[in-house]
Amino acid sequence: MNATLHPCINLSYMDLMADGDDLIKKVMLEMLLEELPTEFEKILQAAQKQDFDLLRRTSHKMKTTLSFVGNQALSEANTTIERIARYHTNLEALPDLISTIEHLYPTVVEALRQELEEMIQPIN
Repeated sequence: MNATLHPCINLSYMDLMADGDDLIKKVMLEMLLEELPTEFEKILQAAQKQDFDLLRRTSHKMKTTLSFVGNQALSEANTTIERIARYHTNLEALPDLISTIEHLYPTVVEALRQELEEMIQPIN
């Protein structure tokens, strides 16, 4: 599927890594849809509790995951959150960054779901 049909994601990196193998792409999408909710919830809880170690570790782990999603704003917010959690600087920016993630996350997950559904639909 052409990723431009879902403007909030760009799966070109995933396509490159799957090297034309739709089964690998399908498995990668399934893994993203399984992992993202858990990891985003960890980020939200860690930020709320000001658990900067967990926030840093989870945001760091998400960098690779988000590279497959291809949403620049989400990736940048995550990277900045990791930096804030690591160095405990610019803490006042954290609420806006968390808000950005909360805003973008549902749209991105829905686009990934649609991408997966379109892959598994039988061709008529």
